[in-house]
Amino acid sequence: MTIKLQAPSGVGGGVQCSASGQSYTIGSDGTVSVQPVDVPSLLAAGFTYATAAAVVAAAGSTKDDAAALAAGTVTEVTGANDTKGVKLPASGNNAWAEVVNTDATHSLKVYPDAGGAINGGSADAAFLLGPGESARFSSTGALVWYAAAASSGAEVVGVAAGYKVARGSSSITGATGGDITTSLATVVAVCANLGEDADLTASMVTAALGGTAGHITLKVWKPTSNADPTPILSTNAKTVNWIAIGT
Repeated sequence: MTIKLQAPSGVGGGVQCSASGQSYTIGSDGTVSVQPVDVPSLLAAGFTYATAAAVVAAAGSTKDDAAALAAGTVTEVTGANDTKGVKLPASGNNAWAEVVNTDATHSLKVYPDAGGAINGGSADAAFLLGPGESARFSSTGALVWYAAAASSGAEVVGVAAGYKVARGSSSITGATGGDITTSLATVVAVCANLGEDADLTASMVTAALGGTAGHITLKVWKPTSNADPTPILSTNAKTVNWIAIGT
């Protein structure tokens, strides 16, 4: 899935995006279709959505009274207050929704469809979208949702000027799925933890800077056996939460 953006007036030719590493060609009508991970940086550079984003007011305090979102749309959500939320559309292969929290000081709750789970979490549990953040939610099957990395673009207080933070949750099987695009141009530090209790199928996570700018590498490990604690790559899919700092 791609998202169509409108280039700023007078901008044409091609555009190189560091988040995905891809180059895109801007059409004669000034539009360009890009990967979701490249959207935040292009919006910051003056691009706009080619089709006006839907605007929905956050509502309620549970999954039952949260505001409904349409499938296959980019939605700007207003009125987040750390309690109100929105609900994703019906899950299924290739279903998706892009959500933008327009509030600069409050988090937004994003619920799956009834009985669904986001990033391997509990059924019906909300995903917390931070102030000013955006995230793309993609479904790989009935009641299964994954949230792509979200980035607020805000500078991190207490570190060198210009640094930003990105965070996300990813499903990792050993090293499979561990090459993560953070939406940052470069990464200088990363930390990660298991998103569930450790057991014999997964006991620890390692995180390192990726081989591609803006990427990180995550691996999940387990003990060889009850009697041998030597770590080996896990063979079970596990949720890993991560935070990256960079530019």
